[in-house]
Amino acid sequence: MHYMKTKKKCSALVVGFLAIFSVCVGFALFKRSHKAEPSLRFVSIIFRHGERAPDKPLPPGLHEDAIFWPEGLGALLQRGKENMFELGRSLRYRYDGFLSSKYIPAGIAVISSDVDRCIMSAQLLLAGLYPPEGIQKWNPDLPWQPVPVHSLPPECDKLIKVTSHCPLLMEERRKRLQRLKEIVEENEEFLSYLSQKTGVVITRNLIKDVLSKMKQKTDSEAKFSRRLNVYSGHDFTLISFWQNANISQEITDQPLNGAALLIELHEINGKYRVKILYKKHPKDEDLLVLKTVACQNYSPEDDMCDFDTFSSALQSSIFTDFDAACQIPNEQ
Repeated sequence: MHYMKTKKKCSALVVGFLAIFSVCVGFALFKRSHKAEPSLRFVSIIFRHGERAPDKPLPPGLHEDAIFWPEGLGALLQRGKENMFELGRSLRYRYDGFLSSKYIPAGIAVISSDVDRCIMSAQLLLAGLYPPEGIQKWNPDLPWQPVPVHSLPPECDKLIKVTSHCPLLMEERRKRLQRLKEIVEENEEFLSYLSQKTGVVITRNLIKDVLSKMKQKTDSEAKFSRRLNVYSGHDFTLISFWQNANISQEITDQPLNGAALLIELHEINGKYRVKILYKKHPKDEDLLVLKTVACQNYSPEDDMCDFDTFSSALQSSIFTDFDAACQIPNEQ
């Protein structure tokens, strides 16, 4: 009799444990259930590179940089590599089905700032996004396949870091650096904080590129088969896009390493709509919905905006002629 009571208690405990386990698993699955809607037609992803070593030497005598940063100043750290791979895996989870599990060259384009940590971050993201399957498994001991990453030489970069020759930009940088110097002299203890906040503010070439690819997708005659554009950049790449796109939520903090903007194009009932999402960190499962100030007709059901309205509102933020905007004289 005592054995039967003990058995019933054990059974009850097991059932209770299984119930709690099921709830926990269900919650985990709920947190992980950020699947893209079937209406998705195109997506642009702008992200910041992974965690890195300092890009400048610390004060002499503090420590030997070579000891603490064996791969060099500005290089990706181990944690940065892991997180960028995780970002790729999380994007695979969200867009699986929309993006083929097989790497198809015509379906994706990846552009990176011509900086090692950005190029490596893009490569790691792609490793998580496109693990080889079937005939693309070229090495049974290596679950990785090569996916092209295109970078722009500094003298030609009008898109990501904007290091192409631009007198107007150089003048703005000079003014900002002068103002920064004055602020630092007033309060030197803010030096490290301010140095993290500096960056290029003119990246409206980037908005033009994102919009033009979305426009191509809405044109049935364009036969634009690509589904994904990836831009590997810096903290100021995200900040500049955020500000120039007039997103209503203020970006109050510096984007974390691996933070990503997801600009999605959807087709619903024959009309194209835009959804902007923000992933604060590769391991952050929550996606923050962003809205632009000028686009007021967001649907409360899906947080999307009419594409034509979205595009029209951003026309003032687009440089149709980079040289003209930079005040570069035409050569005769």
